[in-house]
Parts: sequence; C-alpha cells; structure tokens
Amino acid sequence: MQKVPHAENIRITDIPRTISMNTYRNCHYMKLNTLKKEFNWLMLEAIQRSGVTRERLPAPCEILFIFHYKNKACLRDLDGNYPNVKFAIDSLVELGLLEDDSIEYVKRIIFETGEQKGNVFDMVISSLKN
Repeated sequence: MQKVPHAENIRITDIPRTISMNTYRNCHYMKLNTLKKEFNWLMLEAIQRSGVTRERLPAPCEILFIFHYKNKACLRDLDGNYPNVKFAIDSLVELGLLEDDSIEYVKRIIFETGEQKGNVFDMVISSLKN
C-alpha cells in the first residue's frame, strides 16, 4: 500500500455511513458507545485503504465531508448525516491522528453531496496554517 505523506489535503474515502440521526437520538447510551467503537474499526480500515499514514493531521484544519448515495430515493438531508460526522471526527482523535476535536484544531466543517456510488462518505482534511 502506498503511504501518502500529510500534505495540504488528506483524503479518506469510502467510509460507511452507519448511523442515522433517528438512531443517534433514540439509542441507549451503551448501544451508542458500542456503535462508536465499531465505527472506529471502520474508520481505521478506510484510513488504511486510503493510504494515509498514522501521523498527526495538520492543525488547525477544515474537514470537508462528501456524502454519496445509493440512488436518488436514498438522498437524505445533509444535516441528517451529523452522527457520522461526529463519529468520524471522534475516531480521528481516538486513533491519534488529530490531537483534539475542539475549535482550536477543527476550525471548519463542510458538508457536500457527492455522487451515486453507495451509502458511503469521504473526508478531505485541509490544513489552515498560513
């Protein structure tokens, strides 16, 4: 696997969308914790598939989330994907790639609709250092 050094943009692709806003809102906290741990493994696999090294990501940064869809009937409102965003950023911290998820480190989060390719999302992390 080719290792990609951290440059201006780091792209992690094809991360499975695992949780909806309804599940997040209604889930018991213990079940939610289990889902989050399972998501960490999915994130680690996506990071490895994308060839990203396990070094710390640049900070401060902005993170662009690109949400793909299976078909037109599966299009959701973008804000319904927030639990996946929360899990993804928390995973970056837990995996040691991001020091913290506070506003000191993550200055901007951007949501975007992608293409028809499955129930997955991509992350593009960009340094905001001058």
